[in-house]
Amino acid sequence: MAIAGDSLKMLVLNAEGKKKSISIEVEGNPENDFYGVCLDGSNGVAVDNIPLRGSSGLELLKINPRFLQEQIRRLNVKMSILQFCVNVVPYDSPSYTWYENNLVRIIQTLKRADPELQVLVIGVSDMAKKTEGQWQSYSNIDAIRQAQKNAAFRTKSAFWDLYEVMGGRNSIVAWAGTNPPLAGKDYIHLTPRGAQVIGEYLFQALEKVKKQSSNGI
Repeated sequence: MAIAGDSLKMLVLNAEGKKKSISIEVEGNPENDFYGVCLDGSNGVAVDNIPLRGSSGLELLKINPRFLQEQIRRLNVKMSILQFCVNVVPYDSPSYTWYENNLVRIIQTLKRADPELQVLVIGVSDMAKKTEGQWQSYSNIDAIRQAQKNAAFRTKSAFWDLYEVMGGRNSIVAWAGTNPPLAGKDYIHLTPRGAQVIGEYLFQALEKVKKQSSNGI
């Protein structure tokens, strides 16, 4: 089925009943780009992940503003969760104001596309490197966290401190040492199990805010 055009196009297919598997084939066309598939239900909350491995998040500034606006409108996006900065940590800098300002630009770009869009910034996780023969947290994490927090508050966005949730300094070492491990032996990335734990913590935090909001707190 061909859907030609120079703007965002969506094809909605309704599946009857439960499906154990689904197969989708896409025929390449140099005149059009295929962006992805949303396997969403007809009710509840849908969560779509856009993985940008090796990215600091600054690539989001390259998105065409009108196209971004159309995506948010057509997909009925209510919240954008930004989790980046792991790839910034290994590169020490005397100041992270430059990253704070760029993060502000990213959030402003999203909010210009939809002024009602809620934005949640997830702070950088703990990371460690070998220092004098021992794995220790990078010394610049606090400065990067503060830059992220400043950017969130400057744009009236929410901030969730993942570093603190993990346990703070050297927590990645403890997470890697659990059985089964919650983080990899690179002392950077979480394991799938660790990511699931963090996901549960985040869900609980969002549920708490929702409850407080409904109670007028």
